[in-house]
Amino acid sequence: MARYAFAAEFVKDKAVLDVACSWGYGSKYLFDKGARAVIGGDISAEAVECAQTFWRRRGTGFVVLDAARLPFADNSFDAVVSMETIEHLEQYQDYLAECKRVLKKGGAFICSTPNKGLGVPGAPKIHPHHIHEFYPEEFQELLSQFFVETQLYGQGYWHKGEGKVWKMKFKVENAIKQPFPKLYQVIRFFDMKFISRVRYTQLSQIVDFDKILDEKHKPFPLVGNSPVPKDIIVVARKGSS
Repeated sequence: MARYAFAAEFVKDKAVLDVACSWGYGSKYLFDKGARAVIGGDISAEAVECAQTFWRRRGTGFVVLDAARLPFADNSFDAVVSMETIEHLEQYQDYLAECKRVLKKGGAFICSTPNKGLGVPGAPKIHPHHIHEFYPEEFQELLSQFFVETQLYGQGYWHKGEGKVWKMKFKVENAIKQPFPKLYQVIRFFDMKFISRVRYTQLSQIVDFDKILDEKHKPFPLVGNSPVPKDIIVVARKGSS
């Protein structure tokens, strides 16, 4: 939510595409903060159905899409927002090329991704389901191949023991998934149908994401002496070509 609140600074009076919008609460927030129109898209038909149920109204729309093959014409949007997407994609370069293609000249691209190994060389992936994770310098270099004026920001910090808790969670999950695939499917089904749905239903009660922009969550420019962040955010622009 804090990342969407940050992205909202760049979308006033603009046509916005929210790639990998999940349940759509961020798309709705961008519209409420002044975007002229917002289209949210996700590869999950279930997520898009939920987004349409909770957030669809005049000025917003939701579609099922593949982030590496966007179903829009060239130069369609003033801004493209895409949070926590690129690390899940095998064809991440195609995804960046597509985001650039649908942007108008000078349009803003705002995306985020976890900081690989929290910046520690040789560290394991943060999440076992991620295909690619990036260090900040690596991420900026990649984005610079497609966009101009790339500016890096960081968000959040790991607190003592927090990383160990997440790694233990995924170890337990994988320990169930391999020998007991049917049990794993039942657990995932229960999570999607009940636990996660309740969580995102509660998000419908949140009117202003800015209220959570405290010092813990507020993005900060990444410079040489910055603290090591959990997540990296890039704000970039499409050039004239």
